[in-house]
Amino acid sequence: MDLSKLKCEACSGKTPVLDSERISNNLKKINNWKVNEEQKMIFKKFNFKNFKEAIKFTNIVGEIAESEGHHPDISLGWGYSIIM
Repeated sequence: MDLSKLKCEACSGKTPVLDSERISNNLKKINNWKVNEEQKMIFKKFNFKNFKEAIKFTNIVGEIAESEGHHPDISLGWGYSIIM
């Protein structure tokens, strides 16, 4: 299954949590993403030459997230953006 072709479906309080096997299998399909220690959230750190590039990328991610109705946690700093 090509994950890039799927549409995001908003979570609700009743959305089941993925088990570690499904998380592991899906991580194999996406480049350099990791799962946090609690096995509850995937994330990826994107590195850039400077803050301007990092914020430009973050804003693009924000536009895509809004159009998908999915709103990830984002951490932004000089030369990086972490998408969770």
